[in-house]
Amino acid sequence: MESTHGLNAYDFQLTTLLAIDEHGEGFPIAFCYSSHVDEWRMTVFLQVVKEALGYSLADVVLLTDDTEVYVNAWSPVMEPPVYSVLCVWHVDHAWRKNLTRIKGGSDVKTAVYKTVQSLMEVPDRDTLIWCKTK
Repeated sequence: MESTHGLNAYDFQLTTLLAIDEHGEGFPIAFCYSSHVDEWRMTVFLQVVKEALGYSLADVVLLTDDTEVYVNAWSPVMEPPVYSVLCVWHVDHAWRKNLTRIKGGSDVKTAVYKTVQSLMEVPDRDTLIWCKTK
C-alpha cells in the first residue's frame, strides 16, 4: 500500500493497494484518489475495499511508505498485519541519507552500502542467520 506524492498540478494523491499473485507478481486491486493521505481517509478507503471483498484480509505482510498512517488505518479495518515493513525504496533512501554518519573514506562507505544492499536481498531469515554465523 503506497501513495504518490506531488505528481500532478492539483496535488491529488493516488494510493494503490497491491496484492501478490501465485507467481509472486504484484497487481493493483484498489485505488484511492484523495486530497490528503491521512489515517481517516485511508480507513475509509480500506472500509470500502473490505465491503467490496466481503471479508477482511488476514495474514497480511503490509509493505508501505515510511509512515504509520497505513498500518494505523489497516489494523482496525482488516486484521492487524503479520508484519509491517517498509518498501525497498524507503529503506535504500534512508541508507543513502545516513552514509555520511559512517566514519572513513568513500571506499569504506561504498563497502558498507554494498553490504547492506546485499543483505536486503537475502531471501529468508534462516539464510540471514547462516550468513551472520558463518
